[in-house]
Amino acid sequence: MEYWNSTLWAGPAVMANLPSTSTPIGLTESGLPVGLQVTGPFLEDKTCIAVSKMIRDVRGGFRIPQGYEID
Repeated sequence: MEYWNSTLWAGPAVMANLPSTSTPIGLTESGLPVGLQVTGPFLEDKTCIAVSKMIRDVRGGFRIPQGYEID
């Protein structure tokens, strides 16, 4: 996949000048990480961050995929 194809998901928020934050929500059946983009109203950056923190608290935050190590 080309780099620009992997950034298309961010386009709508950026073009509309809206704040957005991505947050991890779990792993697929094959163990790959999955995330969610939270987009908020204009000038409500802190709202996006707060909602992302709530999702993190409910979903458990980032989990290292099996087979990967952090140095």
